[in-house]
Amino acid sequence: MISADWCRMMSAYNAEMNRRTIVAADGLDDAARRADRGAFWGSLHGTLSHLLWGDTQWMSRFDGGAKPSVGQKDSARMVEDWSALKAARAATDARIAAW
Repeated sequence: MISADWCRMMSAYNAEMNRRTIVAADGLDDAARRADRGAFWGSLHGTLSHLLWGDTQWMSRFDGGAKPSVGQKDSARMVEDWSALKAARAATDARIAAW
């Protein structure tokens, strides 16, 4: 059975893996992050933006807060600026932990 402790543990794990992914992506220049890699969401930046979109969408259902500013089709371009994407990722991880 899923417990509150299990949810807290998974939230912490998710935040740590997101942090590590951002640190790794920070080691790339913007062109490398935005290069089309043939993935479903195109680039690494697009994929990270889509993942943020998904977490924002789910949290809007759980906590009644803000929904993503774009639909799923445009999720890869939801946050275009790298610094803004990093900040939004950290804020969303904090939102998940608070919930």
